[in-house]
Amino acid sequence: MRVRAPDAVADELVELSRTPDVTHAFFVDSVFNVPPAHARATCEAIVARGAPLPWVCYASPVALDDDLVATMARARCVGAEIGTDTGTAAMLRRLRKPFSLDHVLQAREAFLRHDILDCHTFVLGAEGETADEARETLRFVDRLDPDVAVFIVFMEDREAMTVHRAQHRDALLALLADEASQRPGWVVPELGIRFGEKVTRVVERQRIRGPAWLWLARQRRIDRAARRAALSRATSGLVA
Repeated sequence: MRVRAPDAVADELVELSRTPDVTHAFFVDSVFNVPPAHARATCEAIVARGAPLPWVCYASPVALDDDLVATMARARCVGAEIGTDTGTAAMLRRLRKPFSLDHVLQAREAFLRHDILDCHTFVLGAEGETADEARETLRFVDRLDPDVAVFIVFMEDREAMTVHRAQHRDALLALLADEASQRPGWVVPELGIRFGEKVTRVVERQRIRGPAWLWLARQRRIDRAARRAALSRATSGLVA
């Protein structure tokens, strides 16, 4: 795997921070944290230069231990996008993913501990996935409860799509239309659920920089904190 020197990456971040109107950076490598030693060295180089910009990255649940996530946070990582794809062990094997569901859960816990927002992408309807497995994925997302979950329904070439596959895809979209509307962190671009012109207007009105999902993720964390505070006050009142 070809990688850039950590010092060169950190120096570029410093230069970007001096550029007018640049407010954040996005590491667009497919997985920032692989290899983990390089990710750690890059973060340490950024910290040594004062961590001049907040940044977001793509990350893999594998090789994402608590120490690395803590180092990312010190380097001002504010968000990570994870291509989790599925919530079933069977589909992970079929997709040849190098991580397990436990890796995904552990990554989520580490992000929470170190105040890094996370966005997980799930693909329903991939070849070989059953309707029961799709529903199992939704149950896993409920358990994981990431800041944001983005759902994509797989589409084959229309000319090659069978009637059965088309019906299965329509059923998945109907399922998502019902389930995602009830969960504030679920995004379904194809259905316009928490995606589209309304979100764009909010982003533009508030002059939000960076991926739009960060805004939704921050709102969810604020709402959760408010609910916890309200529950704590209510509990204290009962005790008193």
